[in-house]
Amino acid sequence: MTARDAEELGLDIAIGNRRKYTLPRLVAERLAGAPRFHEINEKIMTDESWDALSLDRPRLHTRAFLKVQDGCAHYCAYCIVPFVRGKPVSRPMDEAVEEARRITESGCPEIVLTGIHLGLYENLPELVRRIGGLPKLKRLRFGSIEPFAVDEALLAALAETPAFCEHLHMPLQSGDAGVLADMRRGYAPEEFAKVAERARAALGDELHISTDLMIGFPTESRAAFRNSMDFIKSVGFGKIHVFPYSPRGGTKAAAMPPVPEAELKERTAEALEAAAELHEKFCVRRLGRDITILTEEIKNGAARGLTRNYIRAEAPARGARVNEELTLTPRAIRGRDALRRGDAERGLLGRNFRNIGGRGIFNGSVKNSRRVRRDARRGTAARGRGIFIRGRGRRGARGRRRIRSFAARRADWILARIRRAGEELRLGGTRARTA
Repeated sequence: MTARDAEELGLDIAIGNRRKYTLPRLVAERLAGAPRFHEINEKIMTDESWDALSLDRPRLHTRAFLKVQDGCAHYCAYCIVPFVRGKPVSRPMDEAVEEARRITESGCPEIVLTGIHLGLYENLPELVRRIGGLPKLKRLRFGSIEPFAVDEALLAALAETPAFCEHLHMPLQSGDAGVLADMRRGYAPEEFAKVAERARAALGDELHISTDLMIGFPTESRAAFRNSMDFIKSVGFGKIHVFPYSPRGGTKAAAMPPVPEAELKERTAEALEAAAELHEKFCVRRLGRDITILTEEIKNGAARGLTRNYIRAEAPARGARVNEELTLTPRAIRGRDALRRGDAERGLLGRNFRNIGGRGIFNGSVKNSRRVRRDARRGTAARGRGIFIRGRGRRGARGRRRIRSFAARRADWILARIRRAGEELRLGGTRARTA
């Protein structure tokens, strides 16, 4: 978007990246009668300044997101981000630590460090040590970090920081060597697997490695897709964010012939089902073992929050308060409640969407504990992210058919959105929004 584009659209204020810190002042001036202001940063590719936008205090009670890095110079074949976010820059460390201190002093016990490419922060191990040492901080996380940034120095810092939680989200994108090379990701599947192995060795068996998986990159053949499915199972991921490839104008991949839509839909549905099964396996291994959640909300007598390794859980509140850590012993898994109630369509578009997708909610309630013991006596098992199989096979089979049906509907929904975005992109009207 240029300043002229902003004028034609009738925008009151339009500013570019690295200029967001001016928004509070500009909004106040505009409300006081100042003329419209349009200033697009045309030098984003060389700008080394930090966008010093910060909060006086966090607006979330339990978790605060602290941005410490911006920009990327990796230039993956499918990604427009380097062109719109510009040159990698790091937030001054003292400034980042000071905002973290204000966050914890305000009563917020958990901080998530974020960035466009967090691993490019100038000294991430030192930042982890300094923020992790704040006296009122209970938990420290990364939003996402590229696998090639997870080196021995960083792993040592994470292992030495008690507040750091046992969860790393490392984007994979593909499990096929040829596709990764075409994507220009900078690593091969076996190298990713070695990083995951080193991370588990340093941070323990409770480490949850989640990832992103792109389906249908233009050069992804059926064999390459099969390689991805085999790879995600061999690594043993927990949560996997599955999404189909969509073109971004101006990138190398946008000029490549796309995967046929029917094939893309089929692969996406299969990948969603595989991801759900992997997340269920990860959660099942925690049943019957003590876990600790940081209570985010108390509703209907249940305390709900995340475990250190990023599994959503709940248990009877019994006097617990928000922001307190609560230890519980999970006895059951749920997550397909909307399907079990028969209102899948509401769940598809409403707030239950992610639950159906398999967030793996633990439940340590007495009621579900009895149900587990009863099902164990009957010789049945809990199948599918929390649907209890009370019969001896027939109901379970029907449940799986319904689950596959949901995966297909979800794939249809995602692809419909991509088609709409593609039409807008071809019309040339959404480049600024896409960026």
